[in-house]
Amino acid sequence: MGESAAILTSCLWTGSSLLFTSAGRKIGFFSLNAYRSAIAVGLLGCAHVVLLGSLLPVANSGQWLWMGLSGIIGLGVGDFGLFASYVLIGPFAGMTLSMVAVAYAQTGIAQTLMSLMPVMIIPVIWIIYKERTNWRGILGASIAVIGVAILFLT
Repeated sequence: MGESAAILTSCLWTGSSLLFTSAGRKIGFFSLNAYRSAIAVGLLGCAHVVLLGSLLPVANSGQWLWMGLSGIIGLGVGDFGLFASYVLIGPFAGMTLSMVAVAYAQTGIAQTLMSLMPVMIIPVIWIIYKERTNWRGILGASIAVIGVAILFLT
């Protein structure tokens, strides 16, 4: 049973990476991430209503803060980097590099550094796509770098 689940999971991850690569090349990885996040939040809300009877979970303000930050970092920053790597270097190389990072480094460190992917992609976007980042993008990149620096310096 476990082996079958592992093979099925591998097949689904492969299929999803190929589909997300294709979609990212057609509509751009930023738009892809925005659409996918909106659909995911909508489906999660529907499941919450069906299973628990309410749209929103019962939580205090601190829990809402941490859930919100987790969603922004995970869905916004982390997946943006993953989709960008699919489009810029291909799904095989992007996934392989992510897995190698997690395998040979402490998971927390690897994930923290992988969260900087959108920041590292800015120069590539400038060179390949001739796109310029606005002040909000530069501010966001600066905040991400400062946050990771604080994490590693403490």
